[in-house]
Amino acid sequence: MKNQYSFLKRMIFAAFVCLFSIGSVSAQWTKLDAPTPITTYNSLHTQVYLDGVLYMFGGAPGLSQATTGAWSLDTKTLNPQWKAIASMPVARVSAYAAAVNGKIYIIGGFYISGNARITTPEVLEYDPTANSYTVKSTMPLATYGMAGAVVANKIYVMSGIANNNYTNSTQVYDVAADTWANSTASTLSSIYPTASAIGNDIYLLGGQSTSYFNTFLKGTVNGATITWKKMTNVPVAISGAASGIADGNLFVAGGSNADGVLASTYKYNVTANKWSSSFTMPIATYYTGNMVGDGTSLYFIHGADSPETYKFVDGAPVAIIGTAPAAIEYKLKSGTTGTKSIFISNLGTLPLNVVLTSPSTDKWLTSDAGEFTVEAGQRFEVNMIANSTGMTEGVYTSTITIASDDVKNPKISIPVKMTLVDVTAKRLPLLEVFTSSTCGPCKPGNERLDAVIKPIDRSNYTVLKFQQDFPGTGDPYATNETINRRNFYNINSIPRMEVDGGWDQNASSFTNQVMNDATSQICLLNWEASYAVVGNKVSVTATLDPLADYSEQNMKIYVAILEKRTVKNIKSNGETVFEDVVKKMLPDENGTPLAPMTKGTKVTKTFEYTFPGKYRLPSDGQSANRIKLASENSVEDIANLEVIVWAQNTATKEVYNAGWASSGPAAKKPVIGEIYR
Repeated sequence: MKNQYSFLKRMIFAAFVCLFSIGSVSAQWTKLDAPTPITTYNSLHTQVYLDGVLYMFGGAPGLSQATTGAWSLDTKTLNPQWKAIASMPVARVSAYAAAVNGKIYIIGGFYISGNARITTPEVLEYDPTANSYTVKSTMPLATYGMAGAVVANKIYVMSGIANNNYTNSTQVYDVAADTWANSTASTLSSIYPTASAIGNDIYLLGGQSTSYFNTFLKGTVNGATITWKKMTNVPVAISGAASGIADGNLFVAGGSNADGVLASTYKYNVTANKWSSSFTMPIATYYTGNMVGDGTSLYFIHGADSPETYKFVDGAPVAIIGTAPAAIEYKLKSGTTGTKSIFISNLGTLPLNVVLTSPSTDKWLTSDAGEFTVEAGQRFEVNMIANSTGMTEGVYTSTITIASDDVKNPKISIPVKMTLVDVTAKRLPLLEVFTSSTCGPCKPGNERLDAVIKPIDRSNYTVLKFQQDFPGTGDPYATNETINRRNFYNINSIPRMEVDGGWDQNASSFTNQVMNDATSQICLLNWEASYAVVGNKVSVTATLDPLADYSEQNMKIYVAILEKRTVKNIKSNGETVFEDVVKKMLPDENGTPLAPMTKGTKVTKTFEYTFPGKYRLPSDGQSANRIKLASENSVEDIANLEVIVWAQNTATKEVYNAGWASSGPAAKKPVIGEIYR
């Protein structure tokens, strides 16, 4: 019996959440074919629905630099598309926005000025007709990361961060009078709660401070005061979720907690005072704040790692199947066995009964589960085993059939391909460590890593450290690239370690067995790579030599320049020397796409980067103080650099192989991998 899991974005499943084979996603969640003009997802933005038009203001695209951008989408048009509208005067992150009397009000948030984070009390009024902004009366208490709601044409702003502390304040903006007043504070001091209103009642929930909250409060507005009442807790602790009202009920979707990023949706029946699970989102995400809509439909706009816009409509109870991946491919040495996972998820609200089969004639393909039930909001993992004993080199295909009682998708087929070869390459595991000099547990995590790898020759593995911007103010050597690499794996706690994009745990849990398991995995991609440093310029040449065809989508080559040893980024966790610290990725953390590769046809890529400006030691890892990679650097010793190259599938996170580039003329390309028979 395989484990069922709550709908969290964890490990390899994280990459599959958005790849479900479920037709049009579900009857309740529909993805709009409407990409935004920005090239990545937006998060910590604010959104509004006004007269059938969606608006999105500010945010941090890619969880990176704040933006002044603003966009709109007219849902009343055929094939609606996002378009840019007038930008805000100043970039704004973690604000709140609401529509009142035909205008939109963007309140609070923060922006970056020079090297300082500024929490702003500013209020902007956006006029959709004139496509322009007007500055209005400022907030009494500058706040960001707050929740908000509208009652009787007044905007209520609650909780968040003010004066660098969590606050439970309630501030009220009278739009008609352009005045602010304080109202009754709640008991919820947190950042990134969410709120919605029905009539005179404000529903405020979640957020985080030193922990995540499942607190649920109802505030009844009566004149200048609010009567706050504690209600039945939300089923899970949650922060950065989005809430909205549809058909007189409260819905809460997405968010994150200590277990990961959520795709769950919960429905609060206001009349019955009861929570229940609703239809699971197609993707796990957070940092969206609110779902907005017309009272019947709700729109979930972007979010961390989700560049999409989804429309939600509540519906009758039903089971809805989701499967991932869309296809399975094994690459094995002849005579060996491989295992791949299929995840079957229930995005609906009724139990899902499933029967999984493979052709009886393909005896090499078996599973560890045939018939099972997936409860609402859960996922079920099935191991598919390919056993090539007695088989010869070549390509073999089959099909997995998944039948269920999802009436709209009663049968799903997943193609299977197995490539067998007699010659394999040496695998060098890719050990990625996410750490910080301000993180107490990171010190024993790094010590545990060293205990495992130091006795092993470095030609048998690759290791790199991504310094982070938390806890506290973070490591001085954190950069936007190292932070975005953390977001690639949806990591929200450190120390964290990724082994070949699969093993995903605290670095303190790393063992010799984990290392041995990674090293023993079959590898069919060989490497040649070299690098040269001339002045501040680093040149890299990498050649991939596939020993089998690689036809997968989402393949990329990554290059990281590391500093072997640093000592100036000492902070509070007791570490005094830091090894294998990532300084720059080439061309950046997004890597370089790889086209399908053919067995025996080498693929060569070249990269160049010049570290600009002078060395600077940032005071911390916060966005205002981080190294600006375009104009300065944090390399302590330019002669102390090293380079790692690896190929990875960005959807499954599987690392095909990794290797150290050898120092010397970049055109030399010394062999890193070895060929094994």
